Amino acid sequence: MTEGYRESVPVLTFPRQTFVSLLVFALIWEALSYLAPYLGIPPFAIPSLVRIAKSIATITPVDIVVTLARVIAALIVSFLLGIALAMAMYRSDSLDKYLHPMIRLFMAVPVVSWILFAVLWFPGVEFRIAFVLVVVCGPVFLIDTLDAMHGVPRELRHMMQSFRPTTWQYFFKLMLPAIVPTIFTSWKVNISLAIRVVTIAELVGAVTGIGHQTFGGTGAVFRGRRVRLDTGAGGFAVPARGNRRAGRSARVAVARMNGPPPIAVRGLRKVFRQTTTGQSVIAIDRLDLDISPREVVAIVGQTGCGKSTFFDLMIGLEAPTEGFIHIGDKSPHSDFDHFRGKIATVFQQDRLLPWRSALDNARLPLELIGLPEDEQRNRALTWLQRLGLGNFIDAYPHELSGGMRQRVAIARAFSVEPDILLADEAFGHLDEVTAAELRDTFLKLARECGSTAILITHQLEEAISVGDRIVVFGQSAKLLADIHVNRWKKTAYPLLREAIQSTLQSNRADPRLANAS
Repeated sequence: MTEGYRESVPVLTFPRQTFVSLLVFALIWEALSYLAPYLGIPPFAIPSLVRIAKSIATITPVDIVVTLARVIAALIVSFLLGIALAMAMYRSDSLDKYLHPMIRLFMAVPVVSWILFAVLWFPGVEFRIAFVLVVVCGPVFLIDTLDAMHGVPRELRHMMQSFRPTTWQYFFKLMLPAIVPTIFTSWKVNISLAIRVVTIAELVGAVTGIGHQTFGGTGAVFRGRRVRLDTGAGGFAVPARGNRRAGRSARVAVARMNGPPPIAVRGLRKVFRQTTTGQSVIAIDRLDLDISPREVVAIVGQTGCGKSTFFDLMIGLEAPTEGFIHIGDKSPHSDFDHFRGKIATVFQQDRLLPWRSALDNARLPLELIGLPEDEQRNRALTWLQRLGLGNFIDAYPHELSGGMRQRVAIARAFSVEPDILLADEAFGHLDEVTAAELRDTFLKLARECGSTAILITHQLEEAISVGDRIVVFGQSAKLLADIHVNRWKKTAYPLLREAIQSTLQSNRADPRLANAS
């Protein structure tokens, strides 16, 4: 016979230990309440449980609504002030340096102290309550938001900055969606905090609210005397990059050049200073380089030789210490906004925004340059289809393979039809079959668009197969060799690879390269 089973239903029990603990606490509380007058403790500080029960019974729906209204209004004001100040501190290191310790100090001040300050500074009851709530909850919103903004991955910030957003675009397209989970958590914490704080703050002369009813009327009792706290009239009645782009409209007309401009690098030097030791580190030292329109140039060099720093300077994210980079007659850093929609980068990792679908990621730079909605969608869709992702336009990054995500990143770069394409080891993390396929696709599309393409790579085979030229960097981006690949026969490619490898290892040009370059 088959034995029957039934699903067990959990039984709610009240642990004996909890009951005993509550009983002991209640007895101790009652004893302290009885002894309070003899110990010089104000009666309101330790009211009897009976008094507490009677006070709670007097709470009306109006009191609850009033208290909740005060909480919600103060939280909204606190949130807006916290967000605004967090943005200002995020954009200004100096402001952050001076205000951060002050905000932390504010957070350490007890609530009761703020209530006393409110009584001294503000004449109106509602002003006092609002002040206490804002000064207690505002710093929590500020610090949570600021920490979340600093926690946005550097890779995503650089990706967004490479497309040259306005300040508001940078915040609303990247920062705000990235910190939404933290904001929700901060709201949950602050709602609980605000309800406790407002109950105390309603002692300051309020005639309605949970705090007023619970503690039995306006005012507070000190040393057996009732003192009015509302003593009448009195008191007293701030890159992304820089401010120069803060007020500009998101809609920016993209004036296309007549073909990509030439790139000239002269005496380029970039020096970083280590924060801990103060020592100077020379990343790029006196680099001279020319790149013609529509050339495909591969840059190779050992790790730490300054390749990525050179790209940051090309994008305009860093300013040269000395020398210059000119694209046409403009500087990518000094004339940052001029190159909006004209320079696009494919990074080593895809750097897709996880809250956006493939289509929305691909059209992100089109949103930043202010194209009409229909054109954004059509352009992004066209490039995704050309890259074989027509059936995955609504998929999110976590639903795509590594190769598919990198295809979306390539579509994102090509969607603006840029004059200059940069690829920073864009295929090195993929398997060889996928990498070779995407490399060929990237090169084909770059030539179709008539873009100048500059690629950083560690793979010598990749550099030889895709580049019109191969630029070999030594330490501190010293130009060791500038090789025109078309001057080498394909049968000599093994010798070319060997000569480049020797150049990288010795940090000086191999003599065999001079014969053909």
